[in-house]
Amino acid sequence: MYSQFKKLVKDAIRKADIEKRLDEIITYRRELHQIPEVGLELPKTKAYVEEKLRSFGLEPKHVGPGIVVDFGEPPYVALRADMDALPLQELRDVPYKSKHDGFMHACGHDAHTAVLLGVAHHFAENPPERGVRLVFQPGEEGYFGAKYMVEAGVLENVEVITGAHVGALGWPGVKPGTVISKRGPFMASADEIHISFKGKGTHGSIPHTGIDPIVPAAHYVMAVYNMRARELNQTHPVVITIGEIHGGTTHNIIPEETHMSGTVRTVTPEDRQYIATRLEEIAKSMGKMYKADVEFEYKWGYPPLHNTPEVVDVIEKIAVATEIPYVEAIEPVMGAEDFAYYTQRVPGAFFFVITSNPDKGITAPNHSPYFDIDEDLLWIPFYIFLEFVEVWGK
Repeated sequence: MYSQFKKLVKDAIRKADIEKRLDEIITYRRELHQIPEVGLELPKTKAYVEEKLRSFGLEPKHVGPGIVVDFGEPPYVALRADMDALPLQELRDVPYKSKHDGFMHACGHDAHTAVLLGVAHHFAENPPERGVRLVFQPGEEGYFGAKYMVEAGVLENVEVITGAHVGALGWPGVKPGTVISKRGPFMASADEIHISFKGKGTHGSIPHTGIDPIVPAAHYVMAVYNMRARELNQTHPVVITIGEIHGGTTHNIIPEETHMSGTVRTVTPEDRQYIATRLEEIAKSMGKMYKADVEFEYKWGYPPLHNTPEVVDVIEKIAVATEIPYVEAIEPVMGAEDFAYYTQRVPGAFFFVITSNPDKGITAPNHSPYFDIDEDLLWIPFYIFLEFVEVWGK
């Protein structure tokens, strides 16, 4: 695919930009891949990013837990990359394998950061004709990094924002290098539920002398799944999964309590609020029916990610004009992304770039210990970012 971009990109100047930056981006990605860090702090990763930005003659600044560099005057077109990794042992044997035991860039954030560093270097040498803000964000993997950066003012004077995600991403058989996005609801919320039913333990042969907490737990699971099937619009993408149940220590003792937890995925605020309310109501009703005390917690996670249609229009036009394969997703992705906090405040859109490549043996999905990407495809998000800055609003 690296050689194919010469056939795809018609603008001679842009071809030269890509040729100049791709090897550089791959180097950044491999160096970052070896120092994966989890959460909001990321000391080595942030130091690496800041050192590179300063070597380009730029002055990065801290905004909340992240790093920002601005070009020109506002209003800004913002481009975002997440920087954090996962607590996962890397099993793929590559020269740039993780040096941090138990941690791995298994979701492509090293590539996202590398691409944005390439964009930064390009703009340092070729100043854009409009205001541009580059956002390097930590803590996407469950740490609410985008939320904290929004609260710290990262979107001040920003008129539009876009971001990209690489990997296999759940579309088997899609051609490597394909760009995927969707107008409107694109990714789901990700909330957690935690429920405990507390009864009275006793011997399994005399259940009438105790209060069995397993019974309300079992009925709760079925009631919740029936609620999803009978109370919600079946055309709305919704997932409710109880993924954990614990109760008891042996076969002939009724335990004191059971605990369960699960995940809730929705794409509309209305469904999200309705489900949160009903899950608690059902838990309390099960406790009352079976004489068990109930503890219920609904942990609000990332909101649904909605893409602004006009922003997706631009991304699609850039891809199509360059003969990069573009696919409009038919249904939302039920995974979650804290990029949603940005598009809650300003127009924006998120897009995927398929960087798996069976011909190179790169097939493992994101979050796999064998995950990798076809680095030759990183010219695609780099190119789309440059073009987006140039054509947005024109």
